[in-house]
Amino acid sequence: MVTEADFAAATRLRLPTRYAFQNRDGVVDASCIGRASAVYPATVVAHRSRGPNFKRLKATTEDGAVYAIDLMVNGFDFTDLAPAGVLRGTDGEVIDGILEVSDARFREVEDSLAEGNRLRAEAHASWRGGINYLSELVAVEGHAARPGLRAPQIGALHAIAAHWSLSKDPAIIVMPTGTGKTEVMLAITVESRGDRILVIVPTDALRQQTADKFREYGLLRKLGIVTDVLNPVVGVLTGKPTAAQFAALRSCNIVVTTMASISRGDENEQKAFAALFSEVFFDEAHHAQATTWNRFSSYCAHARMLLFTATPFREDGKALNGKIIYNYPLELPL
Repeated sequence: MVTEADFAAATRLRLPTRYAFQNRDGVVDASCIGRASAVYPATVVAHRSRGPNFKRLKATTEDGAVYAIDLMVNGFDFTDLAPAGVLRGTDGEVIDGILEVSDARFREVEDSLAEGNRLRAEAHASWRGGINYLSELVAVEGHAARPGLRAPQIGALHAIAAHWSLSKDPAIIVMPTGTGKTEVMLAITVESRGDRILVIVPTDALRQQTADKFREYGLLRKLGIVTDVLNPVVGVLTGKPTAAQFAALRSCNIVVTTMASISRGDENEQKAFAALFSEVFFDEAHHAQATTWNRFSSYCAHARMLLFTATPFREDGKALNGKIIYNYPLELPL
């Protein structure tokens, strides 16, 4: 619980991720991050709070933006008080001078699909600049280290570009664990400038982790691989794909799901779902069940398909269906 001594000691405020767009229907969570979570210098005061505990606060950041912090169960109309936004949460505490709000989220979130489609188009247009093929360089005498893509990542990206210049056949990229294949997927998403990309992962946990990376391009901005690109609209599909979700899915640049979710749909639903995508990436492809994957991949013949894996063999020992275009050996350095 926030006390007067707590907020009096607060000199900074952690603002949560702010979504420029978020539309949820229980099966599809489509969203676009407008601003990442960050800590800002701020002055915090009480607002309409009585007693020893404070449930309503006002925070003014150093740039003059005014935020309301509402820890009440029943929300309060802060429209006039906080033009910069209303921050809802369940509790708060000050740690090292930072006011941390538990379960923090902004109350105002744009959810119209028209806005999602606008952001999707803007993100797609920003991909026209492509990526920077910056390779990682270690420090040597007289030269500082340079961050960038590692050798297996650079190799995989060039192999994909070479393959796509000649063919749309399914391609297999073999990259051992720890070589950074997720960054390869992120980079090729921008470089391909695909209309809409489907990313299939083997587990629910990996689905969320992968979607979170795609929302802000993972490490690629920090490494200088992508610059001047806008955050994409990313959709997470947790149920079977039906026509009821297609409008939300069309508002996305990238959709992340599992084969288990896709396979819940009947043949017509899977065909209609597959038709939404220009590229299909399958992560941890060796986990694919032959029957379900082979059926769905046949519906994706129009799309460019990439299968990322640590081994070109399925769990049953049979080879994956596709051409191996890149195979980074375990014995080579990362």
